[in-house]
Amino acid sequence: MNLGVDQIYVINVAKDKLRKKNMIKFFSDYNITNYTFIDAIGGDDLPSVKDLIFNKTLNLSFIDPVGLLTKNIIACALSHKKTLDTFLSSNYDNCLILEDDVKFSPRFFKYLANNSLDEITQEIKQCEYDVFYWGRKEDFKIGENGEKTSFKHIYKPRLFTSNISAHAYQVTRKSAKHLSDNLLPVNMPWDVYMEYQDLKFYSPKYSFIDQILCEVDHEVYSKVVENIWNANLIEGYQSTTVEKTINVKNKTCTIEPDLPIDYVKFIDINHKRGKLHHWSQIFFKI
Repeated sequence: MNLGVDQIYVINVAKDKLRKKNMIKFFSDYNITNYTFIDAIGGDDLPSVKDLIFNKTLNLSFIDPVGLLTKNIIACALSHKKTLDTFLSSNYDNCLILEDDVKFSPRFFKYLANNSLDEITQEIKQCEYDVFYWGRKEDFKIGENGEKTSFKHIYKPRLFTSNISAHAYQVTRKSAKHLSDNLLPVNMPWDVYMEYQDLKFYSPKYSFIDQILCEVDHEVYSKVVENIWNANLIEGYQSTTVEKTINVKNKTCTIEPDLPIDYVKFIDINHKRGKLHHWSQIFFKI
C-alpha cells in the first residue's frame, strides 16, 4: 500500500516491545515498507527539572489547556523533536509521523474500497500544507467539524479542541524545521505546541488513523492524581500541600508527584486564532 509519503517514522519506547511488534505486523499486513522506528525518550530517562531548565530544554513554566503535566509529556515533546531532526537529516521531502499505538480507521478502508486513496494523496501534495492530520484522538469527523476547502477531500480542521493529539500527522521539510527549531525550551505539550504555531493545518473529512485507546492502570492513575495542585484563578498562589481533590472556581490541575511545582495559575491567552480561555500555567520550583 502506498500512503503517498516519502517515509514513515514510528515513535516507540524501547521497552515497549509488544507495541513495536504490533506495528511491524500492522505494516506487514498492508504491505507498507517505507518506515523507520525512532527510539523515544521516556520520562524516566530525563534528568532533573533543574538540569532541564538550566540546559534550556525546559521552560520555567509549562502551559496546558487542561492542567495535566507528567515527565512523559515533557519527554514526548522531545521525542517528536528527535523524530523531526532525523527526518531533516535525510533527503526526504515529507514524512508521516506516527506514535506506536495506532490503527487504520473504518473510514480509511471505505476510501480504500472506493479507490479514493490515490486521489486523496494527490490532493495532499497540492494543498500546500504545513501539517496534515491523518487522524486525531476520538475525532472521526476531523474535517467535517472544520472548514471545507476547494479540494474534494481536504478540509481545514478546527484547532485547540478537546480532541487535540499528535499520533498521526504529516509534515514537510519547511514545517519540520520550524517545529524543531522553535520547540526549546519546552513550555507546552507537543500536540498543543504544534497547533500554537502559525502553520497551515489540513485534514481529510474523516480520520484515517485512530489511536488505540485503553484503560489507564489504576496504580499509574493513583500516582498522577496524588499531586493535584490548587490555584488562584486571578493571581495564583504558592503551596507546598499535595491534595487529592481540588475545587477552585471549577479549575483543576493534575501533576505527577515527582515534579517540583512552585505554584499554578489560570490565564487567558490572546492567540491569532482566537482567545484561549483559562489555560493552566504551571511554575516549576528550582
